[in-house]
Amino acid sequence: MPLPRRRVDPMTPCAKPATGGAPDISFLATPDQARRAVMHVVASLADTEMAPSQLGDVELALAEVVNNIVEHGYAGRPSGAIRITCEPHGDYLLVSVRDQGRCIPGGLPTGCPPDVEVPVKDLPEGGFGWMLIRTLANSLSYSREGDQNRLDMQFSLRDRPN
Repeated sequence: MPLPRRRVDPMTPCAKPATGGAPDISFLATPDQARRAVMHVVASLADTEMAPSQLGDVELALAEVVNNIVEHGYAGRPSGAIRITCEPHGDYLLVSVRDQGRCIPGGLPTGCPPDVEVPVKDLPEGGFGWMLIRTLANSLSYSREGDQNRLDMQFSLRDRPN
């Protein structure tokens, strides 16, 4: 299903509850909208029985994914739309993120940590995001369908073991 092409107020994410109150939100790919959308999703999920540790994992992973889309997927292009949907499935939550930005070249990055055994002046500025996302989510899948990216992340609804 294509992303909505309607104009959205740049300060207010457009949210519509899905069945069971799970978040389904579309917003412009801007830093401010990304922050507001992640806050909206987390606030919506806080009303569920999701364990607090898992809610934190969703928030961190989702913030990293959405910021990557804003920064890299739509870089040099007019701001496009991003859609986040969340659906509970038994013991896990499926979080889907869709956008029409650039595809991820080569598919999902491995999430290998960058080399930090270098002089301080040569430390990498980035490269930690996919490692973080892979650590927080139970599973990930990425596909490019036509002009649309789809990233699915699964999170357990139960507390992480200590």
